[in-house]
Amino acid sequence: MRTIQSGDRILVPRRSTRSLWSVIGPILQITAGFAIAYVTTYLIIVLRRELP
Repeated sequence: MRTIQSGDRILVPRRSTRSLWSVIGPILQITAGFAIAYVTTYLIIVLRRELP
């Protein structure tokens, strides 16, 4: 068994900067974009039918 001695260097890996939101965020943005486009298109079609 090795013990820590004066002058030894201890390397601790950095914590991953990737979080759950860094993955889910872009997916939610794309989904919201498609939803807005769908609703906008749907409303345009419905409103055109109601116009004389």
